[in-house]
Amino acid sequence: MPWPALPKNVIEDPRLRDRELVFRDREEAGRALVKLLKPEVKGPGRVLAIPCGGVPVGKLVAEGLNFELDLIVARKLQLPWNPEAGFGAVTAEGPVYLNQELFVAAGLTQEDFDRAEAKTRAEVRRREKLFRGERPAPELKGREVMVVDDGLASGYTMLAAVKWVKEQKPERLIVAVPTASLGSLIRISPEANLVAAANVRTGLSFAVANAYENWHDVKDQEVLDARPGQEATLTQARHGQGAAKTQFRKKSVQASVQGTLTTWPPWRSLARPTRSNQGQHPG
Repeated sequence: MPWPALPKNVIEDPRLRDRELVFRDREEAGRALVKLLKPEVKGPGRVLAIPCGGVPVGKLVAEGLNFELDLIVARKLQLPWNPEAGFGAVTAEGPVYLNQELFVAAGLTQEDFDRAEAKTRAEVRRREKLFRGERPAPELKGREVMVVDDGLASGYTMLAAVKWVKEQKPERLIVAVPTASLGSLIRISPEANLVAAANVRTGLSFAVANAYENWHDVKDQEVLDARPGQEATLTQARHGQGAAKTQFRKKSVQASVQGTLTTWPPWRSLARPTRSNQGQHPG
């Protein structure tokens, strides 16, 4: 089956198509996005970076475009046996955006879903409290808003973030990432006015980290340091954090997911390793 064409509202650097190791680090990736986006933005606007990996990129983009920098916390639901892979994503209060095709192909159960959702929502709320504290959510209505991450694999984390942003009624919504799979761009492009992905890759396998020569997991302190006007250290920000317990109400998969969302290409290599996968792959 041939790959679909790049959506019309997606811009890229064609020199980087289907290449790996194209950025030295996230900072260089941010600068590449600035070059790609400068002719396209109206401004002034606001960058919302997705912690943790999107924050170094978003900081460079905000500085280069003279946008305000803020955060939006979204996180993938991890496969129980492969935390690098996700089968959906969620924000603090929004619904779960579920990769239903992968959910079936991986042989996941209701118990797997409930456990992953509870764990992910708790982590999202922890990050909200740590990174935002008592500050209110940014005002986005009528503004040009850009959501930034360090890359899109399946695109579900970005999808959860963008869906929340759209509810705030921005004047214009842009998604900006240094690297992305074509499948994720097909998924995200209908949700935004413009999508910028410097490095687009169309192969059957994709890892965000493969776009970077130097890759590391961004720590909480790096996110705190990147926030403008942020004076608290990680230890200070955590003070008193353990007192409140996250309240979570279990819901069925059918009740807590949003929409029927599929993947391109089908995920056929992430099934539960201790089970036979015969008959579980989507057709």
